[in-house]
Amino acid sequence: MRPKPNRLLTRYISLTKLLSVLEHGLFIPKATLFEDELEGVLSYFNETTKDNHIISRESIRACMDWIYISCWHLEEHECHAMWKIYGSSFESVAIQTTEVDFKYAYYSLKTNMHSYFDDVRYRNPTISNINTPGPVNQWNEIKIQTYETTATYAALLSFMKHVGFSFEKEARLIAIDPNANSKTKNDRSGICISSIESQKMIKKILIHPYAPKWFEHLVIDILHNRYHLEVPIHRSVLAENS
Repeated sequence: MRPKPNRLLTRYISLTKLLSVLEHGLFIPKATLFEDELEGVLSYFNETTKDNHIISRESIRACMDWIYISCWHLEEHECHAMWKIYGSSFESVAIQTTEVDFKYAYYSLKTNMHSYFDDVRYRNPTISNINTPGPVNQWNEIKIQTYETTATYAALLSFMKHVGFSFEKEARLIAIDPNANSKTKNDRSGICISSIESQKMIKKILIHPYAPKWFEHLVIDILHNRYHLEVPIHRSVLAENS
């Protein structure tokens, strides 16, 4: 089923990262910068032989260096676990946009990259068949495929994550660099949506439920007076006096 374009997307981040988005734009890192070492290779989980795969785990991981991923939380309501993990201190916020607004911001990059956006599929590798990636929603298709075909397989596999991460309820953008291959390293750390387009796509800001009042006032002051970003700013509904 194709995702609805007006779905709410939320990202829980520190104030420092919010300022980076406002000042420099939303950064979309390459997959090899993520902490999860199973990114793109869940289907190789606990395997002791290479005979089960036509493409090696090493080739997939090498191509992941050329794949850029932007992760978003999908729930309509706030998630305490997401605040705790990704809003790692009380001085953190959540930015909210919609799928269509994020898409417009991403399109402004004109990256000429084969791109997908869809929900993550959570699988238990001990009981599920995870060797074949399922179909995903395509956002942008380049006319000439210049990259190694292994990169496509790596990108599609990146929509599968271990069931232990299912609380994240994640949707993600995945873009393949036109130079993707398994033989060389990518010198870029990622790609970046412009600060102007990043600011446009933000539709709402939430303040950490346990943030002190001074922090809430600081965020309001920065967004309204410094960046002139006229979007709703609310304390989390999980706060006792929200």
